[in-house]
Amino acid sequence: MRKAKSLHVGLELGSVNPCKVTIWYEDASAHARAVEVCEEVAQQVDPQLTIDITGWRLEELDQEAPARDAIQAVANADIVLISTRSAALPLKARECLEACARTRTKSDGALAWLMVAPTVSAASAERLSSDLRQAASRLGMDFLPPGFFQDLLQAPGQPDGVGIAELTASRESDAPGYDHWGLNE
Repeated sequence: MRKAKSLHVGLELGSVNPCKVTIWYEDASAHARAVEVCEEVAQQVDPQLTIDITGWRLEELDQEAPARDAIQAVANADIVLISTRSAALPLKARECLEACARTRTKSDGALAWLMVAPTVSAASAERLSSDLRQAASRLGMDFLPPGFFQDLLQAPGQPDGVGIAELTASRESDAPGYDHWGLNE
């Protein structure tokens, strides 16, 4: 039997089917790229894996009903993927993330940031990365930084059972406030 690949310590994607993914995206191209990445990762992890994707445009989070639905989706998600072209989240999206921290009861998962065609300064990217890392911690989730999926999808011949932590731990381990990879340590 094939051993499931770890997306990260704390969530074996092969063990959750369907894998619930919630995408918050900046625009249509950010949404399209996020869906494409989800499908590519699912195929690489396990061709039998089903992904259940829900999504909200960041500007929709200004409205009460979409914000409420997005918060509820995060409460039940295995992966929350924030897909942007910039290194800025609207205030309402940040407020929704805080509300998610109060409603989430699931004990594992990942908050990921996907930058689509980034044209932002390193300082801006680091600020948002730090903010999202802190949000992930409050949500009880691991944080997958920008570039994570690119590393994963470009890791040729990755053997079964190899965790993504091994691919990214050295790059992220020296980040401020970063002291572990998973919930099961």
